[in-house]
Amino acid sequence: MPPSRLLDDDGRQKTEYELTSRRDRQVLEAMLSSNARAVAEHTRHAAFTWDSVLRLAMQEAVLPAIGWCMHELGCEANIPQEISTFLVEVERLNAERNEAIMRETSYAVGLLNEIGICPVLLKGPACIAAGVYPNVGARYMEDADLLIAEDEIAPALSALARHGFVSDTTDPLQAYRHHAPPMQRPASVSIELHHSLVTGKYASLLPASEVLQSALPCDLGGVNVRVPSPEHLASHVILHSQIRHSYNERIWPSLRSIFDLVLIDRRFRHQIDWKMIERRFKAAGQHGVFVLYVMQAADELGWALPLSPRRGLLLTLRQARRELLRTVPQFRFADPIYIARTALQVRGRTLSQILGTRHGWRTLLEVLKTRGPYVHVLSDIGRTEKY
Repeated sequence: MPPSRLLDDDGRQKTEYELTSRRDRQVLEAMLSSNARAVAEHTRHAAFTWDSVLRLAMQEAVLPAIGWCMHELGCEANIPQEISTFLVEVERLNAERNEAIMRETSYAVGLLNEIGICPVLLKGPACIAAGVYPNVGARYMEDADLLIAEDEIAPALSALARHGFVSDTTDPLQAYRHHAPPMQRPASVSIELHHSLVTGKYASLLPASEVLQSALPCDLGGVNVRVPSPEHLASHVILHSQIRHSYNERIWPSLRSIFDLVLIDRRFRHQIDWKMIERRFKAAGQHGVFVLYVMQAADELGWALPLSPRRGLLLTLRQARRELLRTVPQFRFADPIYIARTALQVRGRTLSQILGTRHGWRTLLEVLKTRGPYVHVLSDIGRTEKY
């Protein structure tokens, strides 16, 4: 940790408890896992500070859920009045924001319905619409992602454009993404139309056609929209965190991602075939990723695993390597597998796609002129802000 981080904003030297972000994470884990005893023990600790825990909750994008979790635990008495008021206000403001996102999503879906398209909600909006979270304010959302068939992308973009949605054309690599350019009306939220859930060799892990075919109707302001089946909803959480996101996330998955999975299982436990999900990842050569993820969800949030995956010597060693890379970031520069996967693999695959198209070299030159993915290789390797 850089020496500058040993002092707080007032120049006071931080305590050992404050310097150990892992302990702050343990407090959050106890709150999110409904472990009242652990929460009480942590909050009574002499060096405990709400400030550092709430900062971490904000970084992990679970801050809006803390108030609800503490209320569910019956631990309001452990919260100072000013913190309690703050958490209530955070949840209220987040609810207003999410309601605005859902209204804009409903409006966009209505426009797509007019041309015969019934999209599938993904990620945050899907969790809210499917009742995974107890209320609209408990889950932080950034935008709205909609899945439609690839041949529906062009007419969908045209329909949205006719009603004031403007495409973001600043991404020189947009042609190689698994979604169309984000579209947005002035002073509103972004709408992303996806034609697949992941690109490249992992596309078969969760085919868009399969998700579209088995999606279930849901209510969203009177428009025709669907959500993924519970099994696909759970699969997508793991897929998006561990494969779609930067390889960094495999070191230590975000708490929001893990919390999503636990709540999905709580909501749909008897409708999810976890053995099927395990076979899906195994067939794609990602069985280890699946096992380590669900085991971490069990270890951190006390999730009662719905299956008994085998964690042999190889997976135990992979877990130990993850822990080493998380706690000692300098090792990331010495780990050839980590360097290859976090900094080179995705870039190499995209580069191959670019050069495989007509005039692809022009796109490559455009990317190199910007502060894009081929410039910040070293910063990607050493990235530590989330861990």
